[in-house]
Amino acid sequence: MCDLNHGLSYIFYIQYPWEARKMKHKFSLLLSLITLVCSSCGNSPARLSQLKLISPNGAPCLALYNFAKNGNLEINTNPALVGGQLQADNYDMVVFDFSKGLESLSRNHGHYKLAKILTGGNLYLVGINKDESKKEPKSGDLVVSFGEGLIPDLTFKQIYNDKGIDVRYVQGVSDIAPILKSGKFQTEEVDYVVIAEPLLSKLMKDLDQSHYTIISLRDKWGEVKQTSPIIPQAGLFVNMNSYQKNETVFNDYLKQINADIDVAINEPIQVKQIMEEKGDASDQEKIFGFTAEQVYEVQKDGRNGFALVGNSQTIDINDFFLKIGQSVDYSEYILSC
Repeated sequence: MCDLNHGLSYIFYIQYPWEARKMKHKFSLLLSLITLVCSSCGNSPARLSQLKLISPNGAPCLALYNFAKNGNLEINTNPALVGGQLQADNYDMVVFDFSKGLESLSRNHGHYKLAKILTGGNLYLVGINKDESKKEPKSGDLVVSFGEGLIPDLTFKQIYNDKGIDVRYVQGVSDIAPILKSGKFQTEEVDYVVIAEPLLSKLMKDLDQSHYTIISLRDKWGEVKQTSPIIPQAGLFVNMNSYQKNETVFNDYLKQINADIDVAINEPIQVKQIMEEKGDASDQEKIFGFTAEQVYEVQKDGRNGFALVGNSQTIDINDFFLKIGQSVDYSEYILSC
């Protein structure tokens, strides 16, 4: 039995209408990182420092700033390599594009489950040498994005559907930097790039902002789809082989990450101080993919530019899947207590 006395502070609400049509019922899942704390589920718990986690670099790593203290957080710039770990048994937790992760697990009958959405829309479309009258991409424009088939790609195509836009891809968000600076992809002139925070703010500090127009894809998503502007992106997946042996320690960490995210949203100065304990800016960059100063600049004054998903935010995953044209029941691969 699970102890749910801590209350509901974070909710996934999922309904599957395709199942309702067949089975005349709705499936709903309440997933709370606090309600994941089970009082009698655990076996002999391992120490928290023994858990191993891998994540792509970028915004999701901010949610893991406390986890990095023990040195067991591996950050990799190759998203495909990270996603491949969902079919292996090398890590206790894997951070990956939540949609592609669920698809991979369902297709390959993997043993990980989604426990948490970490980021909810830190994506931007940046026009190069565009004035306000040419702010939106049009047919024939060249757009360079990252992660073909992943959330940045899927949401961009949903927003700018059927406009005849030429979209090319690089492997990861860090590969966008030289393209934004030069305005070229290989030898071709680029009209727009899809990019994410905190890289956007970092680059704009050294660029003449008069040459760029910036559109929040999060805001654009809400406008075009007439829905919540939250775009679920990075998901935290838990290795169920490890989880079943050490439920107490996993649930304690999931509870802690909830608290850490609130701190990162509301008190980013505290995160800055913790990150600075890891060394200078170069050391911080190697560990997290960004620096303490960048975190503070992007998060301060309630901006939450990293788009971390706070405890009070509700994500209708099913609604999002329907809006990107998917209707698959992934409930088997979503963790609940």
